[in-house]
Amino acid sequence: MVELHSEPGDVTVVRVAGEVDMDSHVELEEAILGALRSGAGPLVVDLAGVTFMDSSGVRALLHGRDAALQGGTTLTVRDPQPIVAAVLRLTNVAELLGLSPS
Repeated sequence: MVELHSEPGDVTVVRVAGEVDMDSHVELEEAILGALRSGAGPLVVDLAGVTFMDSSGVRALLHGRDAALQGGTTLTVRDPQPIVAAVLRLTNVAELLGLSPS
């Protein structure tokens, strides 16, 4: 499940819940790209509700980050569950997405 909402400071938040894998990563990527197409400023992907993420989820986040940078804004993630944070760190993308490397 993916939903969008705004926070103060023109920040758009993409809130994700459940598993982000081969079957569901398209929904995440489409939400990110759709928000960017609609002129979203800084974009934050809230991963607090994500219980599992595979490489297709990581790829969706990186594609969104690249699109944000090309559009002159940023994409960061926040509040990943420990297992998701571990995946982002093991794939060496944590820092690219605004997380600490450890």
